[in-house]
Amino acid sequence: MALTDLKKFLADQSKEELQEEILILYKNFKNIKEFYDSQFSSTDSITILNKYKKQIEKEFFPTRGIGNPKLSIIRKIINDYKKVIGIHPHLIDLAFFYVEQGVQYACEYGDIHEPFYESMENMYLQALEWSSDLVYLNEVQERAKKICLQASRTGYGFQDILTDNYEQFYQ
Repeated sequence: MALTDLKKFLADQSKEELQEEILILYKNFKNIKEFYDSQFSSTDSITILNKYKKQIEKEFFPTRGIGNPKLSIIRKIINDYKKVIGIHPHLIDLAFFYVEQGVQYACEYGDIHEPFYESMENMYLQALEWSSDLVYLNEVQERAKKICLQASRTGYGFQDILTDNYEQFYQ
């Protein structure tokens, strides 16, 4: 169905029918429920953010054994959250959390493959870009700098690239 067809369908519905459609979507689709929960309740939005953070943390540091983070799964987690909340300070928080977890993982387990570092670098840059778009750079500056400092114990010039990205936004 094209968007124009959907608009026409919706225009033909009564207020009660539209409410019923939204309730069906809310009950049956987790992302839609999370979207509405995050829009209307700050408590629920924090709960939802923490749920996504826990999923990321579990990839890096499971309760048992050594983590084997699947970066594609983590990027999907972040993209799913972005669909729920849009470009928002909570999304920036989640993106930085991902990088922080990656830095901690690299520090604890030693050198990781280059695509791992590239994924962290890309997400770090994305978080800074989103922060810039929202005029939110001042609020995240200390956190962004701390990530650069913590990356000093990692390989592949990782810290240098993070620091270069940091300086693009804070010079």
